[in-house]
Amino acid sequence: MEYSSIEELMTVNVRDIYAVREIRDEFLRVLKERNEVAGFRVEFVSKTRKSIMVSINAWLENDLVSGFYTDISEKVRAEQKLIDLNKELRDINEKVSIINTELQNSEALKKALLNNLPIWPG
Repeated sequence: MEYSSIEELMTVNVRDIYAVREIRDEFLRVLKERNEVAGFRVEFVSKTRKSIMVSINAWLENDLVSGFYTDISEKVRAEQKLIDLNKELRDINEKVSIINTELQNSEALKKALLNNLPIWPG
């Protein structure tokens, strides 16, 4: 989060670390409803406004929120890359299928033409 100490982080309004402030309201709603939250994915912003994807595990203790977050930015980037590569692979497979069909049609046309050619006397 780029803060030099936990004390410095404690001076920040917690709403300011959420990239989308309304997500905090959703987080608190779920937390109050279930008394605990595990793996709540959210985008935070660092001290220098850099985007950080985190997973929050939290629980309520006497109306106090306790818990921790884990930076999952690399994991999220890897998941997105995998999604992108899978889409690219599906697109390539679709193109290969079209080409294969065209080749089969071309081969069938070639056979039909060859079967219908007159035999020249030699």
